[in-house]
Amino acid sequence: MNPNAINVGPDDHLDAEFEVLHSALAMEVASAPEAAAGARIGAGLRDRLLDRVHKSAQASRKFVTVRRDDTPWTAWSHGLRSRRLHESGPTRTSIVELQAGAALPPPIDAAAQEILVLDGKLIGTTTLEVEGFCLRSRGRPGHWKAVKGATLYVRELVGSRADLPTAEAQWWPRDDQEAVVVEGDSRGWEPFMPGVAVKQLFGDAAAVSMLARFEPGARIATHGHGMNEDCIMIEGDLFLGDVLLRKGDYQIAPAGTEHHSLVSDHGATLFFHGAIDPRLYDEA
Repeated sequence: MNPNAINVGPDDHLDAEFEVLHSALAMEVASAPEAAAGARIGAGLRDRLLDRVHKSAQASRKFVTVRRDDTPWTAWSHGLRSRRLHESGPTRTSIVELQAGAALPPPIDAAAQEILVLDGKLIGTTTLEVEGFCLRSRGRPGHWKAVKGATLYVRELVGSRADLPTAEAQWWPRDDQEAVVVEGDSRGWEPFMPGVAVKQLFGDAAAVSMLARFEPGARIATHGHGMNEDCIMIEGDLFLGDVLLRKGDYQIAPAGTEHHSLVSDHGATLFFHGAIDPRLYDEA
């Protein structure tokens, strides 16, 4: 991957979102019939609402949220370009675009590489279409070529496994391990919660890459993160706590943080990598 792509932090967006919410709530409360009549808003409603917005903005500062068009594209090689989503410690995450006929090179400065097809089609040992997945090591590179162009989510191991939690270090393949390939089709989906189905791509609850599909109105309860959790929206919209993600948006929730429920108004498909909070099994 190109090391010169730029990552944009979330603070400016959070400040702007907080100001928008603050103004909107203030206008809504001010226009309420009680306010128009000069009555006191019951039990400090306005103050409680604004305090809620403030706490939400502060909690969201712990997350790195990158909107679909936040970061610039950087030319990588002929027919390829990339934009950096996040780099922290031993992992690096990017979006990669391939023009028609371009081939995705094997990992060069990374020990292993995780690939998810967001758009288009790849041809290699098999055909990978949207939601198709590949996990490969530097020792087992494989060969993938875009048919009519493709957009990929790519996460790479670029540092030492010793800097990762044990489960995550074991999740990444070694050089002598075969590549993992999962086709993007209807097989493998299982119910997880009412209105939510999941498709396990690789790993287990301690460290897993997985797809989650939400029906309109479906939710997942408040849960914590035992390790860093990477999420990217494939389709639809989803509230992660009070942060709304749409197609192409990315978020990383650091270890030790919590998402105060996940809710989709219109339905969504989400990819994530992380650990599954045992509390969610009690909810399922």
